[in-house]
Amino acid sequence: MTQEWEEKKKSWEDVKEDPFLTTKKEYVVCADTMGQDKEISKEDREYLEDFTKLLAKSWEDKEKELLSFDIDKQLEYLESLKAEPKDFVD
Repeated sequence: MTQEWEEKKKSWEDVKEDPFLTTKKEYVVCADTMGQDKEISKEDREYLEDFTKLLAKSWEDKEKELLSFDIDKQLEYLESLKAEPKDFVD
């Protein structure tokens, strides 16, 4: 049975993951001079904009990485049950 199962697994095509379903979220970043009565310079605004883009990209990358890790762990668990895929389909 185990050898038969392994042979079946080898005959399957590799499945390419579809992109994750996501919900777009938007956030607001504010800058404050902390009571100083002055305008925020153009250079500082550009720096904050670049930093915000970096933070958003880093956050998104980490969320994708963790979601992929969770999916891989779930697949490992299902494979450890030694059940055939049809056993998981309603």
